[in-house]
Amino acid sequence: RVALAKSEAGGAPPQCQALSNITWSLATVQCADIELLQIAARLSCRHMKSFKPFELSAALWAFAKLDSIEPVACACAVDLFQAAAEHIPANVEQFSFRCLVMIAWAFATARHHDERLFRGIAAQMLLMVQSAQCLELSNAAWAFGAAGVREDRLLGEISRRSMRQL
Repeated sequence: RVALAKSEAGGAPPQCQALSNITWSLATVQCADIELLQIAARLSCRHMKSFKPFELSAALWAFAKLDSIEPVACACAVDLFQAAAEHIPANVEQFSFRCLVMIAWAFATARHHDERLFRGIAAQMLLMVQSAQCLELSNAAWAFGAAGVREDRLLGEISRRSMRQL
């Protein structure tokens, strides 16, 4: 917490991997350290462009996952979700199918139903659906349904791919 606070106060910029690892770890052990999460969310938002795709996906996943144990933990990341909703569609080709599924799941779970984001990632997911595993396919279908975004071509491909894997 001290190191992140120093970074936020004008010290060296944080390592985005560290921010991602911190939030992922807290979500995994179901520990909602609100003060630490608030700092991590602000720093993540400020340094959005420095995140690698998986780091950003994991951080968004973590904030959404924490919503189930402490809604304030996810609420402190509203600005991060908004910044990510702008950043991801502009850089969608850098993200793997798995990362895009994590992002869709995170946005749907956190109830940030940004249609522009979902439409942008759907087009990229459609190009990569052949590489998806069963769990990724089901999570993608759930996320689009939960967000209320209908993408018939993507859902059709998810259905076909799922049937082949059964």
